[in-house]
Amino acid sequence: MLGLVAAMLPLAMLAGCGGDGEERGAATPPRTETHPFGPTPSDAPRPKPGAPIVAARPSATEGAIVTIVVGWELSWYRYEVDLGDEASGVRVSGQGAELSELDPADQAPNATADERGELHPVAGVA
Repeated sequence: MLGLVAAMLPLAMLAGCGGDGEERGAATPPRTETHPFGPTPSDAPRPKPGAPIVAARPSATEGAIVTIVVGWELSWYRYEVDLGDEASGVRVSGQGAELSELDPADQAPNATADERGELHPVAGVA
């Protein structure tokens, strides 16, 4: 099941980031801000968030729905995928600022995300 979901859900798309961890948005020209040492681009590279925890599991109430939680130290996102309706795509069903906001099951990783954002099951975890 996770393999099918992983094929549908590149992590870069889920979290709204590029594979390099940089947030992507509409194309806008760089701006400069006044800084004591001269102009500084406001779109300077931001720190990369590191490897996320990834927990994928079937919905407790919906048969064909898979819930995927992707979280970093300072943010997390919950997505739902309806495996019975591929055309419906991915739906964001929650987000937050701290991993402590998640249920313990959502904090227990059972998958990983590679550098391209594809999800892979963790060996030995069912």
